[in-house]
Amino acid sequence: MRSITVTMRVLSAIVAIFASVSGHTFAQNGLNTMQNKATRDWAVVNEFGGSKCSVDRNSIEKRGEIARALVMYSLDPPGTDKRNDKKVAAMLNIEEYNLRTGTFRLLQIVFQYTDGTESEPLSTDPDWKPATAGNQSTLKFIQGLK
Repeated sequence: MRSITVTMRVLSAIVAIFASVSGHTFAQNGLNTMQNKATRDWAVVNEFGGSKCSVDRNSIEKRGEIARALVMYSLDPPGTDKRNDKKVAAMLNIEEYNLRTGTFRLLQIVFQYTDGTESEPLSTDPDWKPATAGNQSTLKFIQGLK
């Protein structure tokens, strides 16, 4: 009986460690997984001038009050990456939204250049900010999904 109790405690500890590591791994690997989804289902949520903001419906992941999505800003006319002077056709962002508080944070940016190449993923300020303007449109779109 004692060996069963000890075994159960050891298994519980292993599960707790695995869950902790898995949560951290999800946070890091989730970004790569989101960008590599094979089928995209883009929905335009905002237009500004000739540019558009679209959300990939298939990328949306909700965990409680937090939603993460792949968001593309198609730029017309193209922008410029000031680091290398390359023309930017689109920005592919991984954004998180707090559906209750109406805040968001930008987790990663990848520039898609007009020559068909992409930048390395850029890290961003992970602080939560109020969703305003275009981010408000994205927030409302995600909140409206079941």
